[in-house]
Amino acid sequence: MKTTVLLLVLLTLSGTVLSWSWNVHMIIYMIAEKTLENYQFDTPEKCKKLPAKTKGANILKYIDKIGQAEAIATSESKFLNMLAGEATSREKKEELQKKAFRYVNRAGEVNKYSIAFWSDDYKKDEAYRREAHFLKQIYDGKNKEKPIGEIPLPGNVIYAFDQAYRFLTRESGIPMDRARILAHLIHIVGDMHQPLHMMTCLLLKKYEITEGKFQEDDNGGNFIVVKGLKGFKGTLHKLWDRTMGGVSCPLYINKETIEFLKAEAEKTMKDFGRPEKLEKLRLNMDNMNEFKEEMFQIGTKIAYKGVDLEKMTKTFAGHNKMDDIKEVDATCRRQIALAGYRLALYFTDIYFANNCC
Repeated sequence: MKTTVLLLVLLTLSGTVLSWSWNVHMIIYMIAEKTLENYQFDTPEKCKKLPAKTKGANILKYIDKIGQAEAIATSESKFLNMLAGEATSREKKEELQKKAFRYVNRAGEVNKYSIAFWSDDYKKDEAYRREAHFLKQIYDGKNKEKPIGEIPLPGNVIYAFDQAYRFLTRESGIPMDRARILAHLIHIVGDMHQPLHMMTCLLLKKYEITEGKFQEDDNGGNFIVVKGLKGFKGTLHKLWDRTMGGVSCPLYINKETIEFLKAEAEKTMKDFGRPEKLEKLRLNMDNMNEFKEEMFQIGTKIAYKGVDLEKMTKTFAGHNKMDDIKEVDATCRRQIALAGYRLALYFTDIYFANNCC
């Protein structure tokens, strides 16, 4: 019962929009995997049944076992194809089929990395499911060092991370529940490292969404139109979601796509550098305030650079003139590398927590 309740809490908070693009979540998972492939860990003293050194490869095998990627991918693919069959418009049918092919492609090949973006495609219609992907630290357009407060959310990304981590390191539970919560953890570790998932800008003028309904913040850059970037059309949030030097994939996954993304993962690790000790990167609830502040400063000094809040109107929400994408790309690669390294650390915690008794 306890397992089921927590699963419902986590999944009712999960979202379907406004997160790093699905291929970036896969790259983060691949970085965690590549990190563990080359690591050996000192086994905690309490794990008396295990060797003094634990190979990262053993940890990966355990994570793969928990993740049940094939079961999740097959289930989601069937569900999306079923919805596509019921779709009344050609556009909706094609959209759903494209999503289905990210899990299981036309050749029937399962994408094991699809659990990294499963949280975004979760189709249940409970309330508040988006909020576990965000933290709304408030930027007033003036103070770039610290937020002036937070907009309360019914279960934000930090809360969701803590709940998923605690569950996976302290309880056994129903296998498929654990698989889905692991998938959710993989996803939200990525979201935590996207600065526009960790803050929002307070609008100088209320933005009218529909008649009589006003938005008081820009929802993490979603009302700021980016101008001046050749080849890019969209909002500031979309820019940060879709960057990584323009990394994109075919509409469905094949072996070539996986190899391409693995190469991007290796490039990102090379650009950022491999940490000598993963432990130094650990994030937990004891140092989370420092991390939140760091993400806020990345947002104000880089993501919101050039934003003119005075031009916020009903029809035009703002602009961000950037001569090039180099600074955004470099920052994104750094954040994606950090997310992958930290995810590898959490995989290790999960392994030892469940194999030391």
